[in-house]
Amino acid sequence: MAAIAMVLPFIPPIRNALKMATPHSLFYPIIVGILIAYQLLVHAMKLGYLRLFEGDWI
Repeated sequence: MAAIAMVLPFIPPIRNALKMATPHSLFYPIIVGILIAYQLLVHAMKLGYLRLFEGDWI
């Protein structure tokens, strides 16, 4: 679903019908950076949880 949503602004008939604009060229690298940072933060929090509760996962 996310891949389809990312491609929609680049398909002219759909873009014109929905009156969309193509994203700025830095949009996708910034989104990738945010997702990687989120993934690292979640992983760090999970490791902290495991250490705090001695390996007992939820």
